[in-house]
Amino acid sequence: ETILLDVGEQGPQGPAGPAGPSGDAGADAAGKTLVYTGDKLTEVLSYSDAGKTTLVERRVLNYTGNTLTTIQFYDGAGSLTKTRTLTYSLGVMSGYTDATP
Repeated sequence: ETILLDVGEQGPQGPAGPAGPSGDAGADAAGKTLVYTGDKLTEVLSYSDAGKTTLVERRVLNYTGNTLTTIQFYDGAGSLTKTRTLTYSLGVMSGYTDATP
């Protein structure tokens, strides 16, 4: 079973916090949709607008059993831009590597 969960604003905006490091377009997107398959998050869709009309990034999360193993990053046009492979030590994530197609 696949469930879509729209993430929107929840109440009034609070005070601004300190500036953090700049991220990619997905991190700054105005709207997000989280896609679950069963109890696992399997996709994150990021949009440039709150109305969710312009997709800017799609992330596909892949698992081996219950362990997140890779994240595939796609641009708004559907082209794969990178694959992030996660590494674990004694069941704890210890690092990652990025590969571009």
